[in-house]
Amino acid sequence: SIKQKPLQQQLKKWKQDANVFMGLWQQQPLVDCTAWEHELQIGNSIAPVQITVACNPYCGPCAKAHKKLDELVNNNGDKVRINIRFGINAKKTEQLRTIAVQLLLQNHLQNSNTQQVLSDWFEWMDEEKWKAKYKPDETINVKQLLQLHDEWAKKVSIAYTPTFFINGRQLPGQYCIDDIGTLLPQLTEIM
Repeated sequence: SIKQKPLQQQLKKWKQDANVFMGLWQQQPLVDCTAWEHELQIGNSIAPVQITVACNPYCGPCAKAHKKLDELVNNNGDKVRINIRFGINAKKTEQLRTIAVQLLLQNHLQNSNTQQVLSDWFEWMDEEKWKAKYKPDETINVKQLLQLHDEWAKKVSIAYTPTFFINGRQLPGQYCIDDIGTLLPQLTEIM
């Protein structure tokens, strides 16, 4: 324990250096994370740091990640934008995860409370409870948006959720979303 403490401090210092992060980040392949019309977004649409998260509406780790993303936006709203994309199969319209994404998109098109809607969804992950509160218009056609999510996830080969992309490059494996909050002031200047 005595030997590990200095090593942990060194690692923390290393991970908080934006130049180290940028070196690893630039080695990641570039992915098209261009914003879509009617995309689920929270934060500042013209922020210098753009985070795209690929997630599953029934994923426990995704729910934890969304709490962290909410904190990032609440603490740094002008510096960051979060794009939320879902790994779904748009053809499987009866699959729970596709139904959930459809409801989220329908609500998004009729309301502008995206951050709270997503927060509640990931806190409850309960379709009936969520529908009782938000009452989405289920007649709104979102097939094209569902198809965009499906095609994007396949194109960028999403293997697990949540997967994070910072300005079009995947978050390096040495980092987690918690690290971005600490790096954000430096990244804002660099990007």
